[in-house]
Amino acid sequence: MILKKKIISFILPSLGGGGTEKVYLNLALYLFSKGYEIHFVLLEKKGELLKYLPIEIFVYSLNKKRFRNSIFSLVKYFKTQKPNYVLASMWPLTSISVISWILAGKRCKLFLSEHSNLTETYLTSKIENAFFLKLLIRITYPYVNGVICVSNGVLEDIITMGRLKRDKIKVIYNPVTNDRFNNDIVNEIPDFWRDCSFKILSIGRFVSQKNHALLLNAFCILRKSLDVKLIILGDGPLYLQTKEYLNKLGLVDSVIMPGFTTDTNPFYYHSNLFVLSSNFEGLPTVLIEALDYGISIVSTDCPSGPAEILSNGIYGTLVPVGDAEKLAFAMQQSLLNPRDKISLKGRAKDFSVEKMSELYLSMFLNF
Repeated sequence: MILKKKIISFILPSLGGGGTEKVYLNLALYLFSKGYEIHFVLLEKKGELLKYLPIEIFVYSLNKKRFRNSIFSLVKYFKTQKPNYVLASMWPLTSISVISWILAGKRCKLFLSEHSNLTETYLTSKIENAFFLKLLIRITYPYVNGVICVSNGVLEDIITMGRLKRDKIKVIYNPVTNDRFNNDIVNEIPDFWRDCSFKILSIGRFVSQKNHALLLNAFCILRKSLDVKLIILGDGPLYLQTKEYLNKLGLVDSVIMPGFTTDTNPFYYHSNLFVLSSNFEGLPTVLIEALDYGISIVSTDCPSGPAEILSNGIYGTLVPVGDAEKLAFAMQQSLLNPRDKISLKGRAKDFSVEKMSELYLSMFLNF
């Protein structure tokens, strides 16, 4: 008799190139290697990371553009595919997954994953959206088997917002792997960086949360004292606006924005400094990736995640949110006095795919 493999399902809007999607990809590949059948359930079957899935991993498309239209398609998935463990992320898809799960008869264990500080995310939106968020979380989240938060800051936020019991919530940091898609990164230094003394890297979507204007203002100050060039990787709705601001500051010759790339390895490998300028985060995976390369880091001390990753400044420099002069000074000092690479790489091991994935698996089995 052949025993049927246990099924672990991940519910996401898509498999785009964002931090959450990369985390799920890493987690899925590890659990697949441990003998589990893996399903990705997507609102739409699209995204840059789809090409990295083995053909043995199933991808189910709900073919829905709107979250609320996916409820009954999810019910059908729960009833027909009968997964054992389900992990859903990205509100409101989390709450919608709970509703579908209940309508399907709670036939599996359901876990929700929070990757962002929801209070910070929705305080800047319409007040009715913030009210609706709190209401939906308080109605749906208490029913699930468990909630996974990517940082202690996110945990405290979701407890306050959702009035949830702590015994249902666990912090598991994002699993990160240093995936080299080729072996020639030593020779692949971006042309833009070939003629400067110091190379600075930043990676993040062009949205207001990431505060790229702050980064550019700080860089404007920094380049008065050092021979530096900055590359910002990513895409997003504020890309063109940021490019216009870059031009306005006269930084065309010292800053480039190449767009989104799945292979960030050459950029990490050759950079001298990684900078995060966000107003808020959940757990910024890019900081862990930078640690894995032994790159010195400067980050805003935003809620939440950077202070946890960098151990309150032991593994990188933290500066106040929104202060361009302090950010510029920290960047200068970090370039002139880089941190010990071995120490930084050692810290990155605390976030290894194997270590974090085993914590996820333990929660699936024991909660």
